[in-house]
Amino acid sequence: MSLFYLLLIFHTAFLSVSVKKNENVSRADETLQLNNKLFETTRNSTYFLWGKRLFEWTKTNLQDSTDNLYFDNVSLSGKISRAKYSYNSGQMLQAAVLLHKITGNKAYLTEAQNIAQSSIHYFTEIFTTPQNKTIKLKYNL
Repeated sequence: MSLFYLLLIFHTAFLSVSVKKNENVSRADETLQLNNKLFETTRNSTYFLWGKRLFEWTKTNLQDSTDNLYFDNVSLSGKISRAKYSYNSGQMLQAAVLLHKITGNKAYLTEAQNIAQSSIHYFTEIFTTPQNKTIKLKYNL
């Protein structure tokens, strides 16, 4: 059994315990990242297919179509938490870039660019210093 397979089992088991404990399912973006990186390393298509499925599921179920950002989680009862945090969209941005790198499909690159643009607008604000210098401040989310 390979080290990568063991890591995948550990990560999946950890997610299962977390789901039972917290009674919600946080987007599987860490698992998605792991699958994509495992595919990139091993070229085992099973990892790619699962990574792609997780990406599509998360995009379909947790992406806010009004701004391309991602909601935090969906509970076991199916209720979507509408909170948005930079790390959620950042994980999906990274996944889209990696999927573009793996497949060459420009749709993934466009998705990453849309998430990045929306993140800049949503998670930063323009501030003018007393010296009239304009800077962008990021929220620490």
